[in-house]
Amino acid sequence: MSTKAASLKARNWKRKQNSLRFIQLSIVVFLACVSFIYCAFFYSFIIDVEKPSESHSISSQKDTISISLKLSHKDKTYQTSLKLPNEDAFTQTLKQCTEKSCKRFNPDETRPNLKRVAYIHTGTKASTELFNIVKEAFRQVDVEKNIDLIKTSHVPALGYGKSHGWTQIIRVMHSPLLLETLETMEFHKGQKLQLQQATDLSISTQGMRQIVRHHCRLSQVAAHTALYNIDLTSGDISTRVMHVIEEILGSDLKSSGLNSFLEKSMPNITKMNAQYSVNAEYMDAFTSTLQDELDSTNGLKKWPCRSFWDINEITQDAKNLAQEFVPECNADFVKCTVQFDVCEMNGGAKKCKKK
Repeated sequence: MSTKAASLKARNWKRKQNSLRFIQLSIVVFLACVSFIYCAFFYSFIIDVEKPSESHSISSQKDTISISLKLSHKDKTYQTSLKLPNEDAFTQTLKQCTEKSCKRFNPDETRPNLKRVAYIHTGTKASTELFNIVKEAFRQVDVEKNIDLIKTSHVPALGYGKSHGWTQIIRVMHSPLLLETLETMEFHKGQKLQLQQATDLSISTQGMRQIVRHHCRLSQVAAHTALYNIDLTSGDISTRVMHVIEEILGSDLKSSGLNSFLEKSMPNITKMNAQYSVNAEYMDAFTSTLQDELDSTNGLKKWPCRSFWDINEITQDAKNLAQEFVPECNADFVKCTVQFDVCEMNGGAKKCKKK
């Protein structure tokens, strides 16, 4: 082989080696890029999981309201439900009386057709706004003006219609119980609770006791007096309100146009439920508080319900709430025939014993 041919062959072989190295290098670079992209994506995914968004929404469906739960021992935020683990036992006690056999006493002898309807709530922004809507609804359909709708937070006096003075009762509430507790305490205090402070925990747990006893009183009245529940955090509030109004009036209102009015009004109600951040330790405290109320009353079956004043080291806020909840023995058409109610109205605390 000539020297020229050998040189040409060597150059071709060297060119092939360079091409092979270039291909190998390209493959290495490509794999490195793929690995980098994969790692970057995986890292961003981990960050998103460990640090979720702090914007939380409260659902209008019952038992699905979420809060931001900030654990004191970790700098992480988790989602949980405001529903307490023992809440079902409480919910089962929220009785109604909707049958025809339920008593409907008309206390005003001068107007025998007049129905005195109590709109009873613990006091929240949403329940106050709903009262205005229900009142307007009755104005539209109660042509004969036979409905006297009265808003109050005071529980009915013990006994039948001649004692408490109501024809029918509407109980307005929130669920879960903790939501109603926080909404009620903030409404009566007129300021936002800071649930990272021990003082606010004491205020709220005592407030929960008062609200449980408030519902206990209403449920015991439902054993005989017509009483309808409206849950402000249930699904279709407008349908429920429509049904209650029909029950009270005793007539079908589907062709009245009232349903359209209610559907337009209710979105404002569902927007009023606030969001809360609650320490995990505080959630345990609320659970223990509810359990104590259940255990000390045989599941709220004991009659009468516990006194609003029967709270150890009762705070001024709980006292104020008690004054808002006790029976109004001096109100029109009310006769407190049980001494326990007289004690309650007078702030008798431990002196309020059944006689």
